[in-house]
Amino acid sequence: FILPLMVVILTSVFYACLLGSGLRLEDARESGWLFDSPVPDEPDFFTVWTYGRTADIRWGAICTPHFFVTLLQLFCISFLTTVKNIYGTNEFTKAEANIDHEVKVAGVVNAACGLVGGLPSGVVMSFSVTAHTMGARGKLFSWILASVSIMLFMFGDYLIAVLPKMVPGFIVIWIGLVLLIFYVWDPIGMISPSSYAIILLMTVIDVWLGCGAMILVGLFLSLLLTARGLMSLPAVRISYTLSAVRSDVLRTSKQNNILSTFGDNALVLQLEAGLLTYATAFKIIDSVESESPGCEFLVLDWSLVQGVCDSALNTIKELLRLAQDRGCLVIFAGADQCVEAAFAKAGIRLDQSINEHGAKEAVRRIFDSHKMRGYAMLVRDRDDDTCCVEAMIIAIEFVEEWLLYKSDLPDCLPRCTSIRSSVLTMTTELGAELNIMVPESHPSYAVVLDVHIWLSCLHKQHTPAALEMMAQALEVRSYAAGQDIYAVQPPKWASEQGLALQSASAKLGVSGEPPPLVWLLEGEVDHCWTGIECREPARASCAGAGRRQALRSGTLRPNMRLEKASLDGYDVTQCLGPFRTSAAFFGAMGHVGRLTSRSCHTRVALLTRERYEQLLNDGPLAANLLSIYLAKKQVVDLTRFQEQVGPSLWRRAVS
Repeated sequence: FILPLMVVILTSVFYACLLGSGLRLEDARESGWLFDSPVPDEPDFFTVWTYGRTADIRWGAICTPHFFVTLLQLFCISFLTTVKNIYGTNEFTKAEANIDHEVKVAGVVNAACGLVGGLPSGVVMSFSVTAHTMGARGKLFSWILASVSIMLFMFGDYLIAVLPKMVPGFIVIWIGLVLLIFYVWDPIGMISPSSYAIILLMTVIDVWLGCGAMILVGLFLSLLLTARGLMSLPAVRISYTLSAVRSDVLRTSKQNNILSTFGDNALVLQLEAGLLTYATAFKIIDSVESESPGCEFLVLDWSLVQGVCDSALNTIKELLRLAQDRGCLVIFAGADQCVEAAFAKAGIRLDQSINEHGAKEAVRRIFDSHKMRGYAMLVRDRDDDTCCVEAMIIAIEFVEEWLLYKSDLPDCLPRCTSIRSSVLTMTTELGAELNIMVPESHPSYAVVLDVHIWLSCLHKQHTPAALEMMAQALEVRSYAAGQDIYAVQPPKWASEQGLALQSASAKLGVSGEPPPLVWLLEGEVDHCWTGIECREPARASCAGAGRRQALRSGTLRPNMRLEKASLDGYDVTQCLGPFRTSAAFFGAMGHVGRLTSRSCHTRVALLTRERYEQLLNDGPLAANLLSIYLAKKQVVDLTRFQEQVGPSLWRRAVS
C-alpha cells in the first residue's frame, strides 16, 4: 500500500502548494507541472472507434516491408510473452490450469481487441503474481479490476488533465527500483549464472538499443534456456515391475508364487508431475527400452500429469505403435479429464472394459475374444458410495489377473526357489500330518492348515496337537452380497475434518466393538476405510496437483478400499487372510473399517475377541502359536516387496 499512499500524498501536496501560491490550473500547465492535455468539456472515449473514415488511412504506410516486419515482430513478441506468462503464472501460483485453453482464450481476446481497434493484450505474469501474493484470488478482485479499467477508459482524459507530472515520474522510479532489486539484487546466488547473465544483458540492451530489442533478445535467450531445462527434466518419477509391487488384493501362496515368477514381464511407470511436452515424452520410450525391452505389460500412471502437448501425443502414438508390434499391452491409469480429452482429440482409442466389467471379468472377455496383443486400455478411479479404489491399484490388479489366468496354460511354470514354493511342496505332507488331529471335514480346516504350514516352515517349535483347540475356537459363517461382516459407524467426533489418526485411534480405544480375525474361505470380501479423511502432516496443506498426489499416496479417504480377497469355489486347502484387523483385535478396540461380502455365496472363518480370550484361558499354547503365526505372516507380506501401492498412512499406523 506504500505506492498508492505516496501517489495520494504527492497529489495532495502538489495541489496544496498550488492553492497556497495562488496559481491557476492552466498557469501550472503552462509552467510544465501538468501534462499538456486540457480538461475536456465532455467525455469523448467513443472517438477511439473511427469506422467509416477510410480516407484517413495511410495505405502507403501499410504496404511497405517495414510494416510487415513490424507485424511479424509484434506477433512473435505477443505469442511468446503470452505463452511464457501463462506458464510462469501457473507454476508460481501452483494452480491447476489448462495451458492450451488459456492460449486459445488469449488468441480470442486479441482478435476481439483487434476488431474494435484495441492494442494486443495478454496475461502479465508480474500483475498476476503480485495480485496472488497480496491475497487477491477471488472473483471479487477480477470484477473490481474490470470496473476500474472501464472507468479509466471512459474518464482517463480527465485524470491525465489534472495529474501532476511528478506522480507518474515517481511511479516509474519506484517501479524501476523495485524491479532492480527483484531482478538484479535478490537473484544473486538464487538463480543459475546463465539466467543472471541474461538479466544483465537485457538491462544493457534496454539502455542502449531500446525496449523492443531487449524483449526480442531476452525472449530468444530465455527460450533457449527453457528448452535446455525441459530437455533435462525427467519424464518418469518411479519405475518398477510387478515383482516389486502388488495391488491390494490378497493372494494365495500359489498365486503369489506365479506373480513373483512372471512379474518381471510387467513394467509400471509413474510419470513426472506437470506438463508432458515434446522434450520429455520421448524419455518414456527410452525408459521402456532400457529397463524392460521385452515386457508384455506397460502400466503408465498419469495421475500427476496436468496436460499433454500435441507433439507429446505424437510420441505416445509412436509408443503405442511399438507396443502393438511387440504384442505389449499398454494401460493408462489415473489420467485427468483434460488428458483424456487430449487422447480422444489425437485419435488415441483406449479400451475401457476394466472399469465397465471389473479386472477379472475384463481379462476373461479379452481371452475369450482371442485379441490378446496390442491392446491399449484406460483405467479410471472407482469412486462410489460403498467403495473407492485408485486407478493404479485397479490397473495392477488387472495385470495380476491376466498373469494368473495365463498361468493355467501348460507352458507357464512358476519358479521353485521361493519360500512360497517350499510351502506349496509341503502342503500334502503337512496336511496328512494335521488330519490326525483336525479332519478335512472340519469347517475351518483350511485356516488351521494354513497356520500349520506357516509354523512348520518358519517356527519349528510347535506340534499339531495344539491346533485342535484353535480349530474349535474358529467359527464359519456365510454372508450374502452386500452384507457386512464387520462394520463400526464413525463416532460423532469423526466429523471434525483433519483429525489426526493417532487421536482417532485413541478415541476408538475406549469405544467400539473389536473386530474379529477374518479368513476368506469362498466368495469375495472388500475391506474399506470408514473413518474421516486422514492426511499425513507433510501433505495436509497440498493443493492442486499436489493434493491429487496426496490423495493417491498418503491419504485415507472415506470408503477407500484397503484390501480385497476373492476365491472362486471352495478348496479345502486354500484360504485368504487374515485381513488387517489384528491391531484393533489385540488392542480390544474398535476398528475404523468395514468388511463387506461382494459375492452371493461368501463363507469366512472368524475368531472373535470373546473366543480368543476363552482360548487364552483354555489353551494358552494355541493362542501363543496364533500370535506367532500372525506376526510371521505379516512380516513376510510387508517385506517381500520393494514398493507397495496404497495409502502409506494405513500401512504404517493401522496395520
